[in-house]
Amino acid sequence: MSGAPFLTAWEWRRRVRRDPGRALIEPPALWALQPVPGDDPIWIPFARQDILDAARRARTMFREAGIRDGDVVLSVAPEGPWVGNAVPALIAGVDALTTGEPPLGAEVLPLSALTVSFKQDLTLFPFARSPTVLVGTAADLLAVAAAARTAGAPTLRSRLLLLTGPAVEEAITRDLVDERVDLLYLPGAFAPFGGRRGEEGVWLPTGAEAPLEAELIPDEEWGRATQDPAHRPWALPLSAALGRSGELVVSVRNHAVPIVRFRTQERVRVVEVSATRGIRVERLRDPQAPAGDGDALAYRS
Repeated sequence: MSGAPFLTAWEWRRRVRRDPGRALIEPPALWALQPVPGDDPIWIPFARQDILDAARRARTMFREAGIRDGDVVLSVAPEGPWVGNAVPALIAGVDALTTGEPPLGAEVLPLSALTVSFKQDLTLFPFARSPTVLVGTAADLLAVAAAARTAGAPTLRSRLLLLTGPAVEEAITRDLVDERVDLLYLPGAFAPFGGRRGEEGVWLPTGAEAPLEAELIPDEEWGRATQDPAHRPWALPLSAALGRSGELVVSVRNHAVPIVRFRTQERVRVVEVSATRGIRVERLRDPQAPAGDGDALAYRS
């Protein structure tokens, strides 16, 4: 795929707007909005097989992230058709969508920060359940916690945070949880990719059975292309970019539509390359972003 041109969010939106059915390989079971850092979101279709494949991968990812049998998960999901709504759906439905594996056994309580802003006492019941795991962006979780305090809910302190959305400093979420694991949504993947307990960053799978191929546009190339729009940057295979930082480029095996060399606008640093575990990347905060959660409205997941 290295010879194919890069695909940008703008080009994808133009293609979908012009003829959304032309590029489809299989009939989609679901369309969802995928956030793109610093840009408008894009609509992505998912075939039924994409959802089943995501459930199988998500079971392992949730276990490695630290979800245990009996956990109570408070998921502050985005409103509307955002792909981030897949997380509570997958946690709740993974046992039904997959067979032959021990059950995940978690209970899920979904909330929306927007809904809670209009009716703060909706936080009282989920907070009374003493959730052990939180899922959501830092901005949404902090908004829900503030609404809960106003409504008189007990102080929330959970064991684990599965952080979606923009990368933020540890101090932002330190008062909510004991441990944090990052999740990363990539265009065309119905389930996010996750980190593992005790390790920083997100693991991306490699090998013939992996659902994606990843590359890196190094910072120097990214910077040159920013200064000169006529310059076409080059990318390294992620496996050959250990220690380097830049923009993540992905080709995702989506059954509904091919996602080839998509420029995610996610800045990452490659911190580990393992033949057996995959490639671990650290998400980098935008130095121009606020100290909190960045542009939470432009990047909701």
